[in-house]
This record gives sequence, structure tokens and C-alpha cells, in this order.
Amino acid sequence: RSLPVTGVECPGVQPGWSPAGNVIAYTGFTGDVMNGLWSVYFISPDGGPPTPVYTAPRGNELQCIAWRFDGSAFAFKEDTPDGPAIRVFNLSSGTVTTVVNAGAIVPGAFMSWGRTHDALAFGAVPKSHSKYEIDTIVLTRDLNGDFVAGGPPQQVTFGRFPSWSPDDASMVFDASDGVRILDLQTGATRRLAAGESPVWRRVA
Repeated sequence: RSLPVTGVECPGVQPGWSPAGNVIAYTGFTGDVMNGLWSVYFISPDGGPPTPVYTAPRGNELQCIAWRFDGSAFAFKEDTPDGPAIRVFNLSSGTVTTVVNAGAIVPGAFMSWGRTHDALAFGAVPKSHSKYEIDTIVLTRDLNGDFVAGGPPQQVTFGRFPSWSPDDASMVFDASDGVRILDLQTGATRRLAAGESPVWRRVA
């Protein structure tokens, strides 16, 4: 069914259902798509007026909602004049922190938060070549309880659209020859099927 949205003009883009199932987060904009105001909105699964929880500076596009496993935070991508960045919104403090700057890596348009631990997986294109790779970054908390990077992004394989397994021991992803699974302990991959954009179910 279509979700009725009322009270604001904002096309819904790349929604993400919270782990508890009580709210859907999505990105949308008001005004012109190239120079409008992009926000992350919360809305009830029953529809109704959406609530903006983060609004980017004018012209910065927002994409890619990835919820933390307990629903206390979510990550998203923000396209800035300096390039794409990955940020984390902490629901308890309302603070937004940047965990990946543009740098030498251009984050892609999909992210997955670990099912049991604080790490993000995302597709990326290093500026040194044009081949998609999958990077992971471990997150830690600062003294205020907000999320910060625990180190630089690390490449784990080539591909895009990663999704963690329920125990975080493996990852399914979109490879050049179809859908593959990566064993994060050994680094070995195996092909599952033809297709693209896989998503591993949150629970086994």
C-alpha cells in the first residue's frame, strides 16, 4: 500500500524501517531538488504528518538511511560541496557527527549497520580507480555518547550494496557476476545467484 503523507511537500526517498517497527525514516526535500532543503523525516507506518529530525544546509542532498540495531541512532549520506560524507544522528542527544569525510573515498548510495556491533558497511569508489569496493568502518562513542569513527575505512571486497548477516560474521553483496556472500573471517566469497541489491534479513 502507499503510505499517506500529510502536512509537507517532500517526496520520500530511500526509506528505512526502525528495528522496533514503530517509525519509518526517509529523506525528502522541499523546494527545488537541486537547491532545496533536504531533511530526514520520521513518519508513523500508519501515515500522517512527517516530523523532520535533521535538515541539511541548502543544496546538500541526503540519502541512505541505515538504522543502528537497537534503534538509538541512524547513519545517512550527505552530499556536500566538498563531496559526500557519512554522518550519524544520535536520537538521545539529537547530535549529528561525521564518521566518514569525502577524502580519497566517495561513499556510494547504500549502507548497512552491523546487526550486533557498531560498524557500517558501504559501497565506495576510491578516487584512484572507478571500481566499486565495499568498505567497513568501526564506530565508537565519544565522552558525550555520540558516535565517532574508530579508525579509517577498510576495504573488505569489491562490489556494492552490502548487507550484514544476523551474526555479523558474513556479508551479502552485489558483485559483477551476481549476488555473493563474503566470509569476513577468511575473506573468501562465493556466488549465490544472478541478481543485484541483496538484503539479508535482520534476524535468522
